[in-house]
Amino acid sequence: KPSILEKIPPERLETFTQETAYVEIPNDIRSLKKSNMNEAIKWRAKTRTLFEQAFQKGYIAKDIVFSKDKKRIFFKLLMSL
Repeated sequence: KPSILEKIPPERLETFTQETAYVEIPNDIRSLKKSNMNEAIKWRAKTRTLFEQAFQKGYIAKDIVFSKDKKRIFFKLLMSL
């Protein structure tokens, strides 16, 4: 079961200088594709770039976490040892 994310420090969002980092993904990509394909493409391009940067720096995807209201979803990345 994914953990509930209470608060993410801004310096850990989409930055890859800490042991743990978070990359936000769309809550419902299928609906987004149907309603706004251009926005879905932007999300895909952004997340691809972020994941590539993180993996090049040695991070691994460890978990999926949700905001307290469950409206936002993040991949939790950890620096591999």
